[in-house]
Amino acid sequence: MPRYLKIYHGAGMPEIPEEGAKAMAAWDAWYQSMGGANPVSVYTIVESNNYAIACKHAAGNPMVVDGSGSVEVAEFIDMGY
Repeated sequence: MPRYLKIYHGAGMPEIPEEGAKAMAAWDAWYQSMGGANPVSVYTIVESNNYAIACKHAAGNPMVVDGSGSVEVAEFIDMGY
């Protein structure tokens, strides 16, 4: 199955603790919706049947949903290093 690299742009640190808790809950729910994906601090590599599905899932990212950021999706090619 192809894998896709998602690079996150935007967002920032919430100004109040309640906003931070809400943002973390949204991120956690989004990651859980990916099943066996392996999130890494600044990017995520996920398996998807095709590019369109990978992009559709990226559209559910909390930063995209609230308009504070974006997610770039590119097909991941393992160079074997």
